[in-house]
Amino acid sequence: NTTLKSIKFPSNVTEIVESAFIYCSALEAVNLDKITTLGKQAFRYSGLKSVRVDKQVTSISTHVFADCYDLESAYFNATDSGLADVGSNDKNPDNNYNIFMFASSGMEHTTDFTLTIGPDSWLPRYCLQNNSNAVKVIFEYSGTKDRKYGNNALVRANYIHTIICKGTTVPGLPYANIDATKIGTSVPEGVTKYFVVPDGCSDLYINHNTTNYGLYTTLVGKAGFTLIEQSAYDALQAGDQN
Repeated sequence: NTTLKSIKFPSNVTEIVESAFIYCSALEAVNLDKITTLGKQAFRYSGLKSVRVDKQVTSISTHVFADCYDLESAYFNATDSGLADVGSNDKNPDNNYNIFMFASSGMEHTTDFTLTIGPDSWLPRYCLQNNSNAVKVIFEYSGTKDRKYGNNALVRANYIHTIICKGTTVPGLPYANIDATKIGTSVPEGVTKYFVVPDGCSDLYINHNTTNYGLYTTLVGKAGFTLIEQSAYDALQAGDQN
């Protein structure tokens, strides 16, 4: 369908089945407030510009928003119960991974895309694989329970320049093989890549590095990001705007 621009579902619709709106190239907006189940490739190749997945979503499959090249923002807060294990040994093709991927690692950057991971969710494995539009990832969780971080979730997301974590007691993410392959490698020259942590938490993030694939080691040690605390980062952004 090349003319459908928006969708509003009646309250008795709670499931979007596999490939329901695939290739709906004109589709810019959808309200998922009542949806609990998102099937495989439900909106793949659609024209969505923004999307919000809240915690009532208890089942989400693979490639749901893959290859949506016009996406500018996504808020992803699917509950823990709706997400498969973060590890790499899960062979079920229907389990959630590649949710926001682009199919080609050579895809040109066309849109600045910010992905926010809500406080009730974790980042699914291979979530942003090959996504050349992703420039910022924000982890909202700020409590004490660890959030999971899926295997290779940022692999070949080569335009990412900012990752912001809100965790203030423990890093909101125990780490599972965070692959540094090409993270931020296409960021334009002169643009600083920032790993932003809450004020007073720099040592917490540096020391909570349980494996060689920990977030600090991956971003700062391998991918050339600069660790910076939130207030200092905010001041820099305010200075740029002025």
